Amino acid sequence: MAHITRTLPALCAVLAAGFLLAPAAGAQNPIAPYPEMDVERNATSVPDGSTDDLGSQSVAFDLTYTIRNNGPGELNLVGVHPVQIIAQVSCTVSVTAFPATPVPSGGSTSFTLSCTPSAGPGSPYYFNIAIASDDPDENPYDWGVTAGMSGGPPPPPPGDLDVERASTSVADGSTDDVGVQSAAFHLTYTLENNGFSALALTGSPLVTVSCPVNCAASVTALPATPIAGSGGTTNLTVSCTPAGTPFRFHLSVPAAEGDENPYDWTVQGTTSLASEMDVDRGGTPVADGSSEDVGSQDAGVEMNLTYTITNTGTGPLLFPDSAVSSLVNCEVSVENHAQRAVAPSETTSFTLSVTPETAGGAFSFDVSISSNDADENPYDWSVNGTTPAPPPPPDDDDGGSCAPARGRGGSGNLTGLLLLGLAGLGLWLRARRRGRTRQAENASAGR
Repeated sequence: MAHITRTLPALCAVLAAGFLLAPAAGAQNPIAPYPEMDVERNATSVPDGSTDDLGSQSVAFDLTYTIRNNGPGELNLVGVHPVQIIAQVSCTVSVTAFPATPVPSGGSTSFTLSCTPSAGPGSPYYFNIAIASDDPDENPYDWGVTAGMSGGPPPPPPGDLDVERASTSVADGSTDDVGVQSAAFHLTYTLENNGFSALALTGSPLVTVSCPVNCAASVTALPATPIAGSGGTTNLTVSCTPAGTPFRFHLSVPAAEGDENPYDWTVQGTTSLASEMDVDRGGTPVADGSSEDVGSQDAGVEMNLTYTITNTGTGPLLFPDSAVSSLVNCEVSVENHAQRAVAPSETTSFTLSVTPETAGGAFSFDVSISSNDADENPYDWSVNGTTPAPPPPPDDDDGGSCAPARGRGGSGNLTGLLLLGLAGLGLWLRARRRGRTRQAENASAGR
């Protein structure tokens, strides 16, 4: 139904009229008399928001409407030209006699329009009329006027967006099932404006892709804006790469339309493609759900663990990132992040920096990778290791050993060694002298 959406200027007019102003301090607040606007043509009521069908009119003609105030308060028409003609289609319309204002309670005033059709005989044409006033619940009071459509449906609204793909309608809020897709594909949607005035797409960006599941989707060709009225069209192209099944994503097109803003729908389908994640470190597989022993590492000394992710499946492998948790006796950080999408048979890698904290104990943590791997999501494992115990402190009691005594620099033991050496040398020299004396005595006895 052709009608004009109520606007902020109309609300400002009501504020200016004083109907929403608070009473002064200390004053009573009685209910002010309010106006009530009604419109009629040829003694037939034309309700607010309705359509006035003129039947068949193929030559220039005049229309006279009467404005009545059925409320107890005075009706004020707002603006220099309170009667506005909006969205003229296939005709030219002007106000030739303006209504008087204010309109007293129970009173009336009238205005006259001149309309000249510009289409051929029997062709439809239409326009909208809006009147701003201080009527509290009908401001603006507006309606559509049609001709050449006698007995037919009312005209479409000024802007009316419809979407279709491959000549099949895609309703606002619906789901577009694209079936089975075994590779990356494109979708082209036609955006049609079935209203009688241009329709502006108001989004920034014009089209939003959101909530992808098991796929990567993006807009590859944006629609044009505004879209011409009376059947004007523009195209929207979206690309999608399935990575698992089922896949889906959401499309949203904000537009200057009253009841379908934004115009949005969901795209879904299935695929035979499937991703498959495998992980290894230094060529040694790290299975999903396993426990990896990284051996011994000194406390306080950083070690780097680099993992390689391989996609052994037939579809792209998608994952947001790797995460670590449940840290025990260590600090862990991700130094080099893996790329977010891995094609079939391709690899990516990431590095964990691990620093054990306390010597003489165990350390551990968990690694988790969320992805679109159908049977290993998340892909996770635990990492375990140990830290060697610190060396024992030196013993203060040397126990008769030759080791230098702690705290004396070894000087006491060195002196003892020297004395032992001198004593031994003295004994050896004494024995040597005794031997020579015996040899001399024997020699004398022999003579």
